[in-house]
Amino acid sequence: MLRTGPLDLLSLACRPEPVAAPQGPVRPAVPRVHLQAPYLITAPAEHWYLRKAAEAIGADRWLVYPAPHAQVIVFVDEREAQIDMAHYVEEALAYLRETTPRAQILASAPHVDASGNGWRILLYESADSDTLECEYRLYVAGTRGFRIAGCAPRPIFSLLAAEIGRALDSFRLPPG
Repeated sequence: MLRTGPLDLLSLACRPEPVAAPQGPVRPAVPRVHLQAPYLITAPAEHWYLRKAAEAIGADRWLVYPAPHAQVIVFVDEREAQIDMAHYVEEALAYLRETTPRAQILASAPHVDASGNGWRILLYESADSDTLECEYRLYVAGTRGFRIAGCAPRPIFSLLAAEIGRALDSFRLPPG
């Protein structure tokens, strides 16, 4: 069963907390290593910030662009047995349909990049006056599933699509 997703987090205020460098000034997010599982993700530009893990409500990493409330979120799903990608994709799609009944899935297809064979889901969701556009990437590594979601309000998604794409493309699983 999947836990919290980015559409659940839309209602939360994006009050970013910058990453503090060791013995240095507060600064925007830089390449960061995992909390729950081995992977690497990089903020696409200096004006993206890393939310504190405790505030991330089930997310392993939560990058935010504060002004228009864009976000890139990494969720790690642990299982007791090996995860099958086809089953993981169906589970993610079912979760999206169940938790966001107004979501429209625009595309769902295999996606190959530097992290290997994954899956890409494009969708938008209307919730009252807010419309959110998201790109999901799904990856499987043994008993772990990774859901990486890049979301922004639909009117500005196209303006931030390149940066959101760079963050999604920066996701790396460890070799092996």
